[in-house]
Amino acid sequence: ATAIHQVEIAAPNSYDTIHISRDSTFPGGNAVLNGTLNVALLNGFAPSVGETYKIIDFTAATGVFSNMNLPALSAGLLWVTHYNANDITLEVTAAALPVTITYTKLYRKDAGVSVEWGTATEVNVKNYEIERSSDGIHFNKAGSVNSFGTGAANYSWYDATPVNGDNYYRIKSVDIDGLFMYSTIVSIKITGDNKITVYPNPVRGGEALQLNLQNITATKIEILNALGQSLYSKSGRLTGNVQVAVSTAWAAGQYVLRITSENIVVMKKILIR
Repeated sequence: ATAIHQVEIAAPNSYDTIHISRDSTFPGGNAVLNGTLNVALLNGFAPSVGETYKIIDFTAATGVFSNMNLPALSAGLLWVTHYNANDITLEVTAAALPVTITYTKLYRKDAGVSVEWGTATEVNVKNYEIERSSDGIHFNKAGSVNSFGTGAANYSWYDATPVNGDNYYRIKSVDIDGLFMYSTIVSIKITGDNKITVYPNPVRGGEALQLNLQNITATKIEILNALGQSLYSKSGRLTGNVQVAVSTAWAAGQYVLRITSENIVVMKKILIR
């Protein structure tokens, strides 16, 4: 489940195939999938409709890719993944697009990011998956929204835990037959301020974190656990030095201190011992 399968395609007859060998190391040539598939096009190559690429072969396999990072195709073309008895192939098709996405936009909401998009048509669309990236290249699924099943609709999804820095988003529309297409990529920057100081760090339960906000006027200060749940929240017009009590009920480990102002969101890692 943690494997990353990297495949490069340079031409219709020049591409990588991962071969699960039938020997003592891999008895029977059986593959367990569930990892991430990354596909890259080399030297400006642009696949054409009807082309098929055998990316993995085996005697048998279980599971499907948990994440797929496929390169953009020319307008009107789609990738289709075929999980066959002895191999996995990628096919370039010109199937009718299941949906027309008219816009994708982002805006700051509280300490997170609101992702919004609209559709002009929806034909057999099952759901929309929101994918997020910190580099604009490698995306992972961050959430999903069911389709309304109407001709035109507006959708939204809230990201409560954006990363500090650049956040890239795209919408993956999936139809009932498994075909999918991507929206354009949009981005927003969550800017941190290294001038803010937090002491002591690491901190012990029962102690207090001392925050020096420097020239920032915060509207909310939070402490989040590894699941993104807020364990502490203080709102108001917060300036200068602020104390945050660390509860003895919080387990030892890594947490996130999130400081929100009108212009920026600062996220700092803290360690509770």
